[in-house]
Amino acid sequence: MTDALNPPLMPRRALMGAAMSVANAVLGASALGAGPAVGGPLAQPGVAPELPWAGPVRHAGGWLEWSRPTPSSVSPAAWFDPDQHDVWCDFEGPGGVRLRATAFWHNDARQGGRWLLRLFPTVPGRWQGTVQARIGGGAPQDLGRVPAVDVARVPRHHHISLDASNPRYFAFEDGAPHVPVGLNICWGMSDDTLADYRRWFTRLAAHGGNFARLWMASWSFGIEWVDTGLGNYARRMTQAELLDEVFALAESLGIKLMLCLVNHGAFSEKADSEWARNPYNQRLGGPLATPDTFVTDEVAQRLFERRVRYIAARWSHSPALHSWEWWNEVTWTPIRAAELRPWIARMSRVLDRHDPYRRLRTTSWADRGDAATWQMPQLDFVQQHDYTLNDPIDHYAASARAWEADGLAHKPWVPGELGLETEYDIATPRPFEADAVHLHNGLWAPLFLGYASTAWYWWWDKMVDPQRRWSAYRGVSRFLEQLHGSGLRLSAHRPHPPQQAQLMSPQMPAGGAPVSGAPPMAASPDARALAMVGARSALVWVRAHLHDALALRRAWRQETGGKHPAQPWTPRYPLLKQHRVVLDGLALPDGPVRVRWLDPATGHALAPLPTPAVCRGGTLVLAVPAFQRDLVAIVMAAHA
Repeated sequence: MTDALNPPLMPRRALMGAAMSVANAVLGASALGAGPAVGGPLAQPGVAPELPWAGPVRHAGGWLEWSRPTPSSVSPAAWFDPDQHDVWCDFEGPGGVRLRATAFWHNDARQGGRWLLRLFPTVPGRWQGTVQARIGGGAPQDLGRVPAVDVARVPRHHHISLDASNPRYFAFEDGAPHVPVGLNICWGMSDDTLADYRRWFTRLAAHGGNFARLWMASWSFGIEWVDTGLGNYARRMTQAELLDEVFALAESLGIKLMLCLVNHGAFSEKADSEWARNPYNQRLGGPLATPDTFVTDEVAQRLFERRVRYIAARWSHSPALHSWEWWNEVTWTPIRAAELRPWIARMSRVLDRHDPYRRLRTTSWADRGDAATWQMPQLDFVQQHDYTLNDPIDHYAASARAWEADGLAHKPWVPGELGLETEYDIATPRPFEADAVHLHNGLWAPLFLGYASTAWYWWWDKMVDPQRRWSAYRGVSRFLEQLHGSGLRLSAHRPHPPQQAQLMSPQMPAGGAPVSGAPPMAASPDARALAMVGARSALVWVRAHLHDALALRRAWRQETGGKHPAQPWTPRYPLLKQHRVVLDGLALPDGPVRVRWLDPATGHALAPLPTPAVCRGGTLVLAVPAFQRDLVAIVMAAHA
């Protein structure tokens, strides 16, 4: 890892700047003077009918690839311009299934320049395809057929869409539920990016994680920047090939990826600004005098359509692709929401043409964003980014109410970024790791408040991996495995009103005076409960008030005076006993219920309690095992 990427103080924004500076150094001085080359001379027909398509190569992820060489005499810029070379293949599979795959150009030292066609065959059987090309904007030319292929089986869970039973959640193509459990892993941190991702993805998957968010930023996987000029990605084939490898790695480990196409800094003049080096900048020969016109200028939009076309052609086939994200935190750019909306609509039409699998789509702001934009049918789910000291239970509960007030109860909600603060100072002494507690609560609170996924924590590089916090994902992933293994799904439950999900505890008289019989029960002053309820089941999460980052900071200051942060401090969690969860207004039938209590930290089941639980008249009282931090329960009607 270079020194530039490992300073003692690494704020979230500075982290991006450091990564950019390293990338710029790698590009070299000659790249700095490379002005935007828009297109190139009209090439002679470079896809001659007599050149055969080779393949297909069968990849471990279940997808197929055909290739065809291109003549070296043609300028590489011409291959990326669909007005000069537009090549596609109409594939047909069993039962009349049809998919149109757009060809894309790739060049490397091993095989030279060539067209590539990638297909994920969605059904087993024989697939065949006819290739056509439009050269120089002319009429389509028939280029013959690619070698046919027989597909024996199609890997499961290759496509994610909205859950047909409840469109506020995600599901696979076979209807099985998909709950994203993961974090942001947006770019590599060393000279060996693939090794970074191999380490991160392997550890995430080993602990049950199934999701990561990536950026196509200039310093990571971006294919168009100052060293390429506009519309010509030939100098970024190494980055594209690296992203191929990351997708292949994710496919092998069952990890789904959100791919963010534009990071805010590229078109910002105030936050992580890269505008001075953006090839769209007029000062570098681009079409834009100011970054806000990126979404309105016709030339800029046509150039970005070309980029979207290439990205969709190259990666839409991957079974690891969860979704496309147009922007990261467009808040920090001068682009107004009213101008962004028609841009999203226009770019979505490009995806419609070149992503035959119709992967999910979203975007993001630095908060919850613009409600009118989220209402667009071109955006499948909404997300929010949060860097807050507030208890995630309170924070996401308030956000859930706001999403509903915005009329967005019909779309999935996703906490796309979460952090305790917007910087993480690795040199600052910590008496305890507050971020680890925040990470834990971010994994659990959203699931019990109507969100479609866990919160995706930001500090993968400074906290989660270096401190080996990957085990935080094990508990929630095991909980979901047991939930789904019981024939249940999160999408079949609704958040229960807080007033109907009470955590009660015995109230002892002042001074500890003895009482006859059982002590009276009242709302617990030490913990709270959240519940998700269904027709014949309920999910309950019980958490101590102290098990929150801000509450622990207060306790530390109260206990130590807050004067010695370098001295390790262990929180004194009280043992909470004889608590009861009271759920009212349930649809569960009268009779006994089965209760399975789990440790949220590990996902391991606790020993069953001797007291049976019975639902009567829509009210269920659950005895809670003694706990210090939190517990989670799966409750099912005895004959569910």
